[in-house]
Amino acid sequence: MQLESNSKYFLIAQANRNLLDLFRNPLDFLGDINPNIFGRNFGRQPQTPKPLLSVDNLELRVRVNNVSLTSTFDLKDNQISKPRFEFDWGFPQRPNPSKSRESPGTVVIQNISRLLQFIFPDLNIFSPFQQVVQRTEESARSIAICQACNIGLSAVVDYIRYAKTPSNILEFARRACPLLPMVQDTCYGAIREYGEVLIHIIQIRPNLTPDRMCGMFLQFYGCETSDPNIFWDVLSEMGYSQYQGGANVSSTYGTAQLDGKPTLKILQLTDIHLDPLYRPGSRAECRKEVCCRGEDVPEEEREFRAGYYGDYRFCDLPFHTFEIALAHIAKTHPDISMIYMTGDLAPHTGIAWKSSKEEIEEIISTCSVMIRKYFPDTPVIPVIGNHDTHPGNLFTPRSVKNKFSTRWVYEVTAKAWAQWLSPEFLETFLYGGFYSRILNPQLRIIVINNNVCSATNFWQAIEDRDPYGQLHWLVSQLQEAENLNQNVHILGHIPPNFETCWYIWSENYYNIIARFSHIVKAQFFAHTHHDDFGLYYDPIEKNRPINSYFVGASLTPYVNVNPGYKIYTVDGARGPDSTYEILDHETWVFNLTRANLTPGIPPKWFRLYKAKKLYGLENLSPSQLHSFVVRMSSNETAFKEFYRSFYKAAVTKKSQSCDPMCRKSRLCNIVSPTFKEYGRCMLLENPNSKDILPNAMFSSRSNGRAFPGFPGQTLRDTWPGLRVVGPLVKSYGY
Repeated sequence: MQLESNSKYFLIAQANRNLLDLFRNPLDFLGDINPNIFGRNFGRQPQTPKPLLSVDNLELRVRVNNVSLTSTFDLKDNQISKPRFEFDWGFPQRPNPSKSRESPGTVVIQNISRLLQFIFPDLNIFSPFQQVVQRTEESARSIAICQACNIGLSAVVDYIRYAKTPSNILEFARRACPLLPMVQDTCYGAIREYGEVLIHIIQIRPNLTPDRMCGMFLQFYGCETSDPNIFWDVLSEMGYSQYQGGANVSSTYGTAQLDGKPTLKILQLTDIHLDPLYRPGSRAECRKEVCCRGEDVPEEEREFRAGYYGDYRFCDLPFHTFEIALAHIAKTHPDISMIYMTGDLAPHTGIAWKSSKEEIEEIISTCSVMIRKYFPDTPVIPVIGNHDTHPGNLFTPRSVKNKFSTRWVYEVTAKAWAQWLSPEFLETFLYGGFYSRILNPQLRIIVINNNVCSATNFWQAIEDRDPYGQLHWLVSQLQEAENLNQNVHILGHIPPNFETCWYIWSENYYNIIARFSHIVKAQFFAHTHHDDFGLYYDPIEKNRPINSYFVGASLTPYVNVNPGYKIYTVDGARGPDSTYEILDHETWVFNLTRANLTPGIPPKWFRLYKAKKLYGLENLSPSQLHSFVVRMSSNETAFKEFYRSFYKAAVTKKSQSCDPMCRKSRLCNIVSPTFKEYGRCMLLENPNSKDILPNAMFSSRSNGRAFPGFPGQTLRDTWPGLRVVGPLVKSYGY
């Protein structure tokens, strides 16, 4: 494979796609080292090297103006007797341990640093180039990153299984931190919070391979696994017949005559990310996961000062802004019938900024008390977010009962939400953070904990086949609702097509929605902090929309968004005749820049838009929303209106420009049920057409599951071409 762009830049990537298990002995990778490294029994004397590698070749060469970056493997007769993994990124050649005066520990770190610096490069050198060039570079880089992941993890996994204790490995990792292009506090924090967890996972699952781990944890880089055992199918396991198309869709959208009749008003309050340590005037730009903490910024650097009510940069929500928001909502919308609180009460801390279980518990309790203060009699349906645990994103299987267990998360939230969670919900909530509530004979609300699908939930490596049995439970709940002629609302935190959600989990969820689309009247997710929506299409008749979901607007301004919330008008006040479909929704925000100009005056909240009016639709049925997506594909003006609401009218550099590739990314996100399909959408083109969305996304399929060859084919078989990564992924970093 050869990729080229303009004369200033070219890249060649040639690799055997089956490059796996490069280092059978991880100590060979480290070079000739003394067994007593760092004052610990880190390794053993190297043995006679064996042939370890069989590839065609691997060469990566990047030239940017006068800077040449080269990565090579030296091959002899298609094999190497001892691996030499060198990346020439402008730092010195690997020293010869026999001649070097440096300590053995330094030699080891310098040897492995080439791998680490390639995986975590300083991408600023590519900033002058156009996005199409970045796409080429990043796509090719992803191939190398996935191969490097396999190479590095092969060494790490072998050593972990050889080592008696994890302390040597953690010490080595800490010694490598100064060599990485990241803040050392972040590196040390990641090792502190996740190091022992990853070691424990590798130790207790002997059949866990680097191939599987890289394919799961680095899905958003397009990494894949050749493991045929990754596939599972909940509906088949539960005896449901193969889907043949023609999913039932609610036929009531737009038919109810509700003029002058009562409706239900639901508030979606999400991604609060309350930061009790937020300090106005502190530094709003830093190299940690969250800023706006610590000492005041001096006068000569006032442009870096954190605003009083919050900041568009990497800063979470001040307590006083949170209370002002609740007071405003209670006063402006006294007729709210119910609150959907869809997760992430805690701030973006836990790595560079140390946090603890006790801190997370206190924040969850504080937020819950404040919501009860302003809405004492309003039913609240709470959802756990990926930051509402410690360490963040981790949710252990039930089989883990040691110090790593996250059962405490469910116990803490159950206590804080005791007023909102009836005893009949607690069994499944304490089991895995999910529950079902029958609000009345016509409506069942199902809350799922889909944080378990996240690639950053490393415990998926232990329990990757339907964690907690949650999707099996979801099917049983939907079947019961169907038998009782109930309508269903589904709440979760992470949108099921999000880039970190393991695509096998997403495929199963998609198939479940397709089967029960006629009773699932609305879905509500969050996590991205943006104001968005998504569509599900018939798995076979891909041009037929069958369901939709809405993504709530975050209260935190992290990052580049105004604080906001959403109000849904629902057909739910007509007794047995209610359909519980979304009639309309509106988003409310305040302009953070203007508010920070007058700290003594409360922010002026305003309604940003109403969906039907902004989108120009008769109703919010899947078919009507699809027509809006089609219009945005060919009409840039329509897209700009959507894009403004996507950022909640924040005026920032990122929100003010969206080129055709950015526009395609946003629209592909709406129509793709999984991140795998998002990648396919980004790779497809429309020859001789001004439409941004590829027509092939709406071509009919031939089989009865959501994707070609499912189950049985790997991502490698069904995702041809270059991977779409780097600036083209839809990552928000949350």
